[in-house]
Amino acid sequence: MSSAKQDQSGTHAVHYDESQKTELHVDTTDSESQERNNIPAPDRSSEDSPQDGVDAPPIHELEVETGQQPRSRFRISAILTALFLSLFIAALDQTIVATAIPTISADLNSGSGYTWIGGAYLLANAAGGPIWAKLSDIWGRKPILLTAVVWFAASSVVCATAKTMTVLIVGRALQGTAGGGLIQLCLITISDLFSMRQRTLFLGLLEFMWAVAGGLGPVLGGVFAELASWRWCFWINLPISGITLVLLMFFLNVHNPRTKALEGLKAIDWLGSLSIIGLVLMLLLGLDFGGETFPWNSPTVICLIVFGALMSVVFIFCEKRLAKYPVMPLKLFQKKSNIASLLIAVFQGMVSQLHCAPSLF
Repeated sequence: MSSAKQDQSGTHAVHYDESQKTELHVDTTDSESQERNNIPAPDRSSEDSPQDGVDAPPIHELEVETGQQPRSRFRISAILTALFLSLFIAALDQTIVATAIPTISADLNSGSGYTWIGGAYLLANAAGGPIWAKLSDIWGRKPILLTAVVWFAASSVVCATAKTMTVLIVGRALQGTAGGGLIQLCLITISDLFSMRQRTLFLGLLEFMWAVAGGLGPVLGGVFAELASWRWCFWINLPISGITLVLLMFFLNVHNPRTKALEGLKAIDWLGSLSIIGLVLMLLLGLDFGGETFPWNSPTVICLIVFGALMSVVFIFCEKRLAKYPVMPLKLFQKKSNIASLLIAVFQGMVSQLHCAPSLF
């Protein structure tokens, strides 16, 4: 059975493979359950009608997936506001501590752990993103997105109330884990909500929101550190997270597979998830330690880099041979357009972190 069906409006409805419906217990066998799960029945009318000479509908008619009730402009605005705010706080916390680090180190009486205030967030962010995305495939976008928002708010409280540098670093790692989920899920949800014609506009607006947060972060961090308290760098996340949570809870309406907890746990690619976490953490820790905490020729740095590289082999084997629902399907790399897009994302990420380069010299 095909995984998606195009209609003449350019939108699509997702239809899962039979084996996946059995494994994940998504009941779509009759019209009543389809209506309950908001899974549209296949529309055969477009197959019987000629396509030549049919004008494309205006953009405002492409706001929803095929078979769903049209969303009002107010609902769409509320959903987009929630997604923009989610990305805003995730991006803000990457840069807001940059100008507050000297004050934080002095207040917590720690001159050695300051590099990990930002590093812990970025490492956890990179390692957690793919796993959040896969969990949303299993249990649906809305519950996983709500979980990420609550997780981010709770970890912000940990950071704001930290009395030692160790607690702050742990809180930042938890924040980064949730932040990676918020970034990925915002992009995925936009792609679920809108057609190909529209989603590029809203993905561009997400990038604009990222730029605003990245530029505003150091300014806010400096203002809080000088005029109030560095802890407000983290308290500020709570009202934004609260607004985001309410908007998502009442207005976000995307398809929910209603997967049972036990079946969902069985569907998780545990080996792939663990291996990609090991790969990212060991490799990035080795590169981060080298020349700073330890010499480049130290056993610690060499082992981290070597074993991190070896974990890439383990990850590929798990995804290709063992995983029934892989975290990263290898078929993504079969098309040149996908590879080109991924390379652009890598180079963009490298350029966006050039502001850290002066600290290396």
